[in-house]
Amino acid sequence: DAALRWLMRHQEKDGRWDREKYGNDNDNSGFKRSQTEPHAALTGLATLAFLSAGHTPKIGKFKNTVKSALDWILSIQKPDGSFGTSQEYSVYCNAICTLTLAEAYAMHPDSKLKVSAQKALDHLATFSKTTGFHKIVDGKPNSVSVAGWMMMAFKSAKIAGLNVPEDVFKKYRERLDEMTEKDASGNPIRVHYITKGDRNDNNTTMTCVGMLIYQYLGMPRGELSVMADKILKDLPVWGTYSMNNDLYKWYYATLAMFQFGGEQWKKWNSVMSKMLVDNQRKGGPLDGSLQDIDGSWDFEGDFWGRNLGRTYTTAMAAFCLEVYYRYETVGR
Repeated sequence: DAALRWLMRHQEKDGRWDREKYGNDNDNSGFKRSQTEPHAALTGLATLAFLSAGHTPKIGKFKNTVKSALDWILSIQKPDGSFGTSQEYSVYCNAICTLTLAEAYAMHPDSKLKVSAQKALDHLATFSKTTGFHKIVDGKPNSVSVAGWMMMAFKSAKIAGLNVPEDVFKKYRERLDEMTEKDASGNPIRVHYITKGDRNDNNTTMTCVGMLIYQYLGMPRGELSVMADKILKDLPVWGTYSMNNDLYKWYYATLAMFQFGGEQWKKWNSVMSKMLVDNQRKGGPLDGSLQDIDGSWDFEGDFWGRNLGRTYTTAMAAFCLEVYYRYETVGR
């Protein structure tokens, strides 16, 4: 709730969250903030944080914040259903905004949201304009990272009753299998990024993403136990600045482990929740200024947060603490 209050205070008058307020545009392992359209991505993430806590344009104490944010997202949608630019990282903007609209429509069945969400979904299902690591090849995402955000959008859209092409799920399963290292019994062990072998035993970020996708695609719980145990070997530690130890990874791990359940979930949750609660900022002015940090999480020690800033880290941390009621469990 403190995180949502911080996000509310830092929302711009037009409904978006401003990419320029926090973070920087320095090169970060090939990623620069200016390569994407972070106004759209950040606004989508911030809006999802409110939706995930049950707030809609009509319900909850943050309803005006949610309405303003959704209105801004709708205002920037292009005629083809897309958002942002056609740069390499724009696929994230498109996936996150589509996910936001799908979840908003599921919770608040408004005809305007439905039309816009379906247009975004239709565009995402045929997305082919990005380049480099994030391109789409034969309808399949080149990177597992992109696949994770897109799969969440398709999954939420299907739950919301929107039209989702069934072959999308088949193609994602094919691509994920291509990127998955398996044991002698055929159970997944580790998921790689773009090519087999590009993630070693100590880098489990894509394994977290892959585990969640496998759950969405219906893989039985018993076949995912090796992946769950591997994720538990790398429990979260705050502020270590590592691509394998950041809120992006923790979010996917938290979703996947919550769905998996059992003792593995209890162990992950006990560490994750304590770490986030202990490191949430407290005190200072509550005026929406750069000095207003109460309820947020610092971004300097987070791998992607260094670029995307405090809005990103606060939204992602809120997601982790909302997982208990955001999705119905499938693997308990």
